Amino acid sequence: MLRYSAFARYFTGLVEGDGCIIVPVTARSQKGKLNYPAIQLAFHLKEFPLVQMIQKNLGVGSVARKRGKSAYILTINDFAGLFLAVTLLNGNMRTPKIEALHKLID
Repeated sequence: MLRYSAFARYFTGLVEGDGCIIVPVTARSQKGKLNYPAIQLAFHLKEFPLVQMIQKNLGVGSVARKRGKSAYILTINDFAGLFLAVTLLNGNMRTPKIEALHKLID
């Protein structure tokens, strides 16, 4: 099954280490802009081939270079991508970030 694969465990480790799960409190910001949930992973510039490999394996997400920093950010924020990420993370997380995952699922 997908969530028990080695990639699922590796992806979970990345999220627990250098990632974050963003769950907005409100649907809209004070300026009326929509707030979307997202999962983001940070990578050093030298790890760009790794970012590409992870994005290729997931089949979702976008990669952007962080301005003024030597880092790339892999962002997953569309419904299909979040569903896949939750499937990979569910049952594998061991750190307090699991609370953010539960908020994302609810």
